[in-house]
Amino acid sequence: MSSKKRILFPVDLSDNSLESLNFATRLAMDEDASICFLYVEPTLLAVDGMYPAEEMARQLEADLERLKNIKPTDESVEFEHKSIEGNPGPRIVHATKDADLCIMSTHGRSGIFRFLMGSVAEYVLRHAKCPVILVKGFKSGETTESKTDDGSETVANSDDESRVMAIPVTDGNFVTEVMHQVSPANGDDSIEAVLRQLKKAGETGVPVVDCENKCVGILTTTDIETFQNLKRRYESGDQSVISEMFEADEFGQFRCGNIDFGNVERHMTSEVISVRNNESIEAARKQFAANPDIHHLLVLDEDDHPVGIIDAADMPKATQANQN
Repeated sequence: MSSKKRILFPVDLSDNSLESLNFATRLAMDEDASICFLYVEPTLLAVDGMYPAEEMARQLEADLERLKNIKPTDESVEFEHKSIEGNPGPRIVHATKDADLCIMSTHGRSGIFRFLMGSVAEYVLRHAKCPVILVKGFKSGETTESKTDDGSETVANSDDESRVMAIPVTDGNFVTEVMHQVSPANGDDSIEAVLRQLKKAGETGVPVVDCENKCVGILTTTDIETFQNLKRRYESGDQSVISEMFEADEFGQFRCGNIDFGNVERHMTSEVISVRNNESIEAARKQFAANPDIHHLLVLDEDDHPVGIIDAADMPKATQANQN
């Protein structure tokens, strides 16, 4: 077995995610290490939403072709490409088991796949099985000094056009340790499509976002069961359900054929309880205690983008692990 060190370099194939390639290459040369370029094809949650499945498939195909063209900036560095499917955060964390170091950029692409991926870099920082260096862009001529997750100091300069950084965190075990990373749904998505994907993923809730990826609600299996019950009553001829399904116009008449009835926005819970992704598990426990009727907490980043969901059923074992 080779004793060469291995650097894991996750990419989403955007220019931003490749900004630290010079830095990774120089480090590989200094440490006589190889680089593994890892691309995680995200599992898509809603298929009937704002991004057509065909468009996503075309972009993923183009991404896999682009992955083949990514190389270290010095030809003397050994490298390999690896592509896997799944939830980016947990899949990258699993890959760190076989790496000596993980180097990631903190900001990837915008638009469709940023919408789906969330704060992957921060999730990896919390859970990785090897030291992690996070890198972000900065202006030419700047230098900076910071720390990796194991506390060691690292310096980057403008030759790399990158900045090594650490995310500020609070004391204790973090909510990201118990949260489920769930790709968000859009308000215009079909509930039936979201339900199929929730079952496939084994999840009980999904964040709902607007076109700017801001959280506007949560759709849980309880909300879906309410929708299905209304639908069954209507299809069985129960006239009393009409006032619950359709909105009345200015004349008090209910307008049937409401195309929005099967959409997520119509049935989601708009008033959600949340915690920040750098808060402790204790903060989540207090939120559940203060709101005994809820079964899910949304985890949001500093820009109010959802990065995951905490299920109340996971809290007892999380509390026990924290005490241990």
